[in-house]
Amino acid sequence: MKKLLQNADLLVLASGSVAMLLQLWIRWDGTDQRGLYPAAHPGWILSWILTAAMAAVIWLMIRHAGTHRGYRSNFPASLPAAIGCVIAAIPMVLTGFRLVQNSAMLLDTLSGLVAVLGGIAFLVAAYCRYRGKRPSSLCYLFPCAFLGLYVFYLGRVSGGEPEPIRYLFPFLTTLSLIPAIYQLWGFSVAAGDRRKCLFWGLFSAYLCILSAPVSENGVLYMAMALFLLTNLCVFKLPVRRVRPTLQLEPEVSEEEPLSAPEIPPTMAEDFLPVSESVPETTAEPDPELDPDAIIAQILQEIDSNIQ
Repeated sequence: MKKLLQNADLLVLASGSVAMLLQLWIRWDGTDQRGLYPAAHPGWILSWILTAAMAAVIWLMIRHAGTHRGYRSNFPASLPAAIGCVIAAIPMVLTGFRLVQNSAMLLDTLSGLVAVLGGIAFLVAAYCRYRGKRPSSLCYLFPCAFLGLYVFYLGRVSGGEPEPIRYLFPFLTTLSLIPAIYQLWGFSVAAGDRRKCLFWGLFSAYLCILSAPVSENGVLYMAMALFLLTNLCVFKLPVRRVRPTLQLEPEVSEEEPLSAPEIPPTMAEDFLPVSESVPETTAEPDPELDPDAIIAQILQEIDSNIQ
């Protein structure tokens, strides 16, 4: 699974194309006399089996993706990513104009205005991805808000459909786009989750490809699929370089012996031996004491005693 992760985008593109062909197969067979698609159509059953298998495979792949949350490591400067943002911006703005023009409720007008802001935000994100800068949180907040409103729009429009085969996958696709773009928003505010971002980005891109030919807004779904596949976290993180450890003790060369530190002259006396630091002094005779006079006095006392 770790090696398969390196080609996860190609796997999603291939499996999504197969699922799209299964959906087209259902439409090509057409409806019955009552205007309904067969509930047990092989294409419908195989679509759900393939979708469940892709969810499991993507979940197993992202377990080896790591947990590093640095923005520059996960989203380096990329020209394809910038092009993907521009591709997503154009149909989102056009969808916003269409919703405002054909609005029947306040919700439609609000969704259209937020969609236009979301398209403009994608253009700003394109510049940031090209330059390798962290985009503002608004670059993903407005598209995420539009998709949240668009879910209610689809629920109101598709509420009268007689069978889920007509609307269920587009509805699930719109729901999956919300956490996919939300995870990108998380990285823009330094709170991203690498594994969740890869899972929702890959799985939502698969659903977008699946639903593109069977939805009235298929151009938007296909553009969002290209956006997600070009704006995923890098599959392989750059290897960190280990910094050399600092040497705490300097190495001493055998050819250059250590020399004694120089001692200032004023401090030299403190380090000399006692015999050298204290000069020898000779005792000088007391000038008041005369030895000859003392001897003469002693002799006089002896003579006087003899007499």
